[in-house]
Amino acid sequence: MEKPFIYIAALRRTGSKVLSEALSLHPYSFIFLEPRFGSGAFKIKNAEVEIFAKYGIDLLAFQDQISKVNRKLSVEYFKNELMPKLLQVFSQIGIKEIHHKYWKSVYNTFPDMKIVLTARDPRDIYLSLYHKSIERNKEIRVEGGFTPQNLVLNLKEDFEYQMEMFNTTRCLKVKYEDFCTDRMVYEQVKAFVESDIPAIGMVGHLSKQDHLIHGYEVTDKRVYRWKCEINKQLLLEAQEVFDNLKDYCRFWGYEK
Repeated sequence: MEKPFIYIAALRRTGSKVLSEALSLHPYSFIFLEPRFGSGAFKIKNAEVEIFAKYGIDLLAFQDQISKVNRKLSVEYFKNELMPKLLQVFSQIGIKEIHHKYWKSVYNTFPDMKIVLTARDPRDIYLSLYHKSIERNKEIRVEGGFTPQNLVLNLKEDFEYQMEMFNTTRCLKVKYEDFCTDRMVYEQVKAFVESDIPAIGMVGHLSKQDHLIHGYEVTDKRVYRWKCEINKQLLLEAQEVFDNLKDYCRFWGYEK
């Protein structure tokens, strides 16, 4: 590989999907959305299958193959068996994840990878998850059920993994609010991951819902949505999440 592997180490609902799309554009780079191959799987989206099928790469076949590999060898298998094919189509490859239990498996296989940490005001994380569940009529998956208390536990776990990364290797910190309001943040991300992508990538092309809200751009329409929330009970619950993530808020610079 001439370009470093990219790992977007996100917490859920922190803008990592739009950041991944912004960094995905043929023939420069492509970021897979939560493939989870550190856990021994290879979860792929239908849109990803369609994109690579155009170039003769059968991701579904590879998904079946990697499922038969020992979990501890899955990332190495991805690197040796699929990466050479991917790099014939895109000059740079990466992944974004929202759960990071197996991040070291990826790091051990790609020791020079560029890690981008993402965050968002905890109140907006809670409200975004809640409204997403309403819009899609689908329960949000949080161990123990979707409550402020359980979400705090969920976020703390993955924040601790973020801190492991931060203390292990050089990482770039990106706040959702900054990425959505300051175009220079995107330029900083591109420079950090050594991307040659000339402009915003596939934003809005992979999700009808995102396209309806944001079009094909990165917008600030969902920045600090807690300030506009009219449901007082929801706002109290969102504030509870914020109040119980003191270390996270201190590290990322979020204030009441």
